[in-house]
Amino acid sequence: MSKIDLSGAAIDKKQKKLLEETIRNYKDAFYNEDGSIGRFTGGIEHTITTTQDINTLKPRKCHIPPGNIAEVETQVKDMLASGVIEPSTSFFTS
Repeated sequence: MSKIDLSGAAIDKKQKKLLEETIRNYKDAFYNEDGSIGRFTGGIEHTITTTQDINTLKPRKCHIPPGNIAEVETQVKDMLASGVIEPSTSFFTS
């Protein structure tokens, strides 16, 4: 907690105490001391059910500046390897 600066947060003392307690209780869901990404492994799993008959426009892809492509590819590979993200064939993007 000593590395987290909440001095600029627009919350009162009670909220700050609750936030600090939540961070302590779920510290494994954040970055770890060794720099690795934390991961919440609680008992909740979410599923979003979609249908194919929705008449919507396909979302536009987010274009990556050419100078950032290598870094984005590296980050995606790292997140795939660590299980933070998984491949998808969804029509929708996020």
